[in-house]
Amino acid sequence: MFLPRLINALLEERSISGGNFINRMIANKQVIDVINGDIDAIPFPCYDNFDINCYRAGFLSMLASRGCVSSCAFCADNQIWKPYRGRSVDNILSEITMHYDHGFHVFEFNDSAINGNTRVLTDLCRGIIKSKIKLTWLGNFIPRKGMPRELFAIMAQSGCYELRFGVETGSQRIHRSMHKIVDLTSAEGYLRYAHEEGIHVSVNIMVGFPNEEQADFDMTLDFLERTKASIEKFSVVLPFLIYPMSEVDQCPERFGIKIPEDQHSRKEYQHWYTDEGNTLELRLQRLDTVVKFAHANGIQVGFTRAEF
Repeated sequence: MFLPRLINALLEERSISGGNFINRMIANKQVIDVINGDIDAIPFPCYDNFDINCYRAGFLSMLASRGCVSSCAFCADNQIWKPYRGRSVDNILSEITMHYDHGFHVFEFNDSAINGNTRVLTDLCRGIIKSKIKLTWLGNFIPRKGMPRELFAIMAQSGCYELRFGVETGSQRIHRSMHKIVDLTSAEGYLRYAHEEGIHVSVNIMVGFPNEEQADFDMTLDFLERTKASIEKFSVVLPFLIYPMSEVDQCPERFGIKIPEDQHSRKEYQHWYTDEGNTLELRLQRLDTVVKFAHANGIQVGFTRAEF
């Protein structure tokens, strides 16, 4: 297995096969504090020993930042990555250019939110345009306030072909409960702007947050009805699950969550309930309603978890 070999190589300060960028770190005695240090100092991953023809042709995942500007109660990203910090535009462009020269022309940014820093995103897009390299890219987008209309135009010009919008719910009340910095009025505009610029619009939907009432769910359906003309796909449609290390996982009582005794050993709680009647059965019913809405309106459905 690779991880034990990597640990031993680091401890013994010797090289390891299939890990060129790690070998450079070992040779230079380059130990990086990825929490408090400069993440521009992290060497670029090198795929020289990989036959890219064995993978999705020309497709590569990368990160332009660590952490997230939001602190969603259902997510563990901030527990894992700690504070939000981004790479410099020059550093990101250098990595893109290196991989592009090795045959990778499609880039998926796996950042929690590609628009964590709007200035950096804008400058990155301008840098890609100025470089004249022909690539396409996609990423996660948090629909918070303050995203200018022209941002979507410049993203499209730089090769953005898909944005996954973390909408989750059409209820602003539930967003406040989630501690998610989404503004639904702005979100409606963003979906339309992206669609008008030719960017594929994907939306993440989560049903059954602990204090979600029928009125909140109806607001989600209303939001989708108002924006369906702009939406290509529901990239994720999920009933609310308790993810390890999230705030909800650490403090379930704060959200009124009850967990059956036989579920306490599970890595991912799904059979939780509330005294107000939020049960797995109800959540699956709401999920089914959203999926049927998608099918009725010609919207693709990506990952969904309708079976347990």
